[in-house]
Amino acid sequence: MNPDTERIELPGGEWWDIKPYLTRGDRKKVNRLERTWIKTREDVTPEEREKDPKSALEFDAANADLDARDDLLLELGTVAWSYEVPFSMAAVDGLEDDVVDIVLKRMAELYLRKEAELAESLKKG
Repeated sequence: MNPDTERIELPGGEWWDIKPYLTRGDRKKVNRLERTWIKTREDVTPEEREKDPKSALEFDAANADLDARDDLLLELGTVAWSYEVPFSMAAVDGLEDDVVDIVLKRMAELYLRKEAELAESLKKG
């Protein structure tokens, strides 16, 4: 195993190797996607917006495509896996959700900390 990977042991004896971090370029791709989930509040005056720019932003649940983010993380973070078929999103979609959730949980821990901190700061205004 490459020292620049982390192996996730899966039920049934399979494994999935992921990057322990996203590159700057990878993070920019994730950030571009997640920026589509933020919208400007219409009820904030220009004065309020100038004083506190975060007060004019809110999470746009209608446009938050979590599956698209999950797929992007899987594509960017996967290094190798032990399944017989080559890695592809079609192959991932054929796996049980519980297996993919194990990988996504670890990826979120490694890759999404900064994004979670940003989201929390937006909530606090």
